Amino acid sequence: MKTWIWLPVLLAGFGLMLFSHGQFGGAGSPSPWADAFMYIGKGEPAGKGEAPAYSEARLRYLPLSGILREVAKALEGAPDQAMSRVIRSLREKAILDPAFREDFAPAMLAEGRLPQPGADETVAGSSAVHKGEVVVAGRRLQVVGVLRRDVALFADAYVLAPDSAAAGLFAPGAADVLNAYIIRMPRKEAVQVETRKRLQAEFPRDRFAPVVGDVRVEVGSYFLYLLGMALMLFGGSVLFVRLYAYLAGIVPWPVLRGPLAALRDWRRLLYGLHALFFGILVLAAAGVYFLPPVQTLLVAALQGEIEAGTGPLGVAGKAYGSGSVALAAVTTVGINFLLGSLVSITLPSIVVPGLGSLVTVFRALLIGLALAPTTTHMSGMMLPHSFTILVEMEAYIVATLFALLIPIYLFRRSEGPTVFRRYGRALLVNLKGLLLIFGILAIVAVYEAVEVILQIR
Repeated sequence: MKTWIWLPVLLAGFGLMLFSHGQFGGAGSPSPWADAFMYIGKGEPAGKGEAPAYSEARLRYLPLSGILREVAKALEGAPDQAMSRVIRSLREKAILDPAFREDFAPAMLAEGRLPQPGADETVAGSSAVHKGEVVVAGRRLQVVGVLRRDVALFADAYVLAPDSAAAGLFAPGAADVLNAYIIRMPRKEAVQVETRKRLQAEFPRDRFAPVVGDVRVEVGSYFLYLLGMALMLFGGSVLFVRLYAYLAGIVPWPVLRGPLAALRDWRRLLYGLHALFFGILVLAAAGVYFLPPVQTLLVAALQGEIEAGTGPLGVAGKAYGSGSVALAAVTTVGINFLLGSLVSITLPSIVVPGLGSLVTVFRALLIGLALAPTTTHMSGMMLPHSFTILVEMEAYIVATLFALLIPIYLFRRSEGPTVFRRYGRALLVNLKGLLLIFGILAIVAVYEAVEVILQIR
């Protein structure tokens, strides 16, 4: 019974995440721009006739500053179009909205006022760098208002009215002027497979870059959410470690009893690995809150692989896009077990004892940086997906412990009279442990398939 007392700890952590998300997810009156995104590029849409209704604006990119300028230089010649698109999305923008007077009202401002007709004035997004004045194509514009955080589509933009004195900077066809096609649609509808296909047909990736607005979580609510996640991962970690010790005494099959006994006998090391890897994950998520471009770049790289249909993520994306839970689950467990565990952790550790543990460190860091719940959309997605992370990482932590037993056994004379005998024992534990790892990944693959498909359908 002592094993199960950690389940309430796990649930308490999830409850804190749920409470925090509810606080910032439902606060305030909804913005008319809460569900909006746009495609930026040259030329006209493909004209398929199946795309949702859109409004057209014009846009100029502003120069990058600081570290973003150096990143852009490094990636400017990269063949990966997805990375080039994300660099453009990180640049601040000046946008001329022909329907400005209808689209924006004083209630949408966090401070200041709307621009006056005929003046060199603009309003800035909530995260825009310049709050006093901004230079667009050599012309100085006075920032007279700042939009609320929930006007997220224009968070890093400066929006001008068509009656602005600077409207001439956005003449159609000018070399530095791009078209921006704004679509207002509930996010749940926009992420559906059929909707994404229609949008990609209308706005092909080789000509248009999508820009999606999302409300950033306030710092207090964000770290309360992370505290709940840390508590959930802590409770889940202890629950798993104690469960292995319990199962080691009752499982009748030798092929599983051996690995479970190893997990029981090395429980302190197992606790340490949980603390290390989940600690890295939570700390990475805490740090990336203050470095939004890092998360944007990582997410764009992952999305680019999914959209291109190449690599493991591309294969998984096609499986999930099919809507088949069985296909998605089989694909997920195949990728996670063969590539995520066997090829990445176990086999490298057999060649160079313990080497695969570095892969788990990198994986925890990547998950923390890429999936940090910094926005209301990401925090909502992470509520169900946090269980996927807990169990999936558990399988990789178990694989890492077995991998570390290889160098440990090599230096423990009690494990055998010769180095070869000790290496053989460690290798046998790893091979038997693969069945346990596969079982964990198979269980979580079914859950993940249902969870993700429900979110995109």
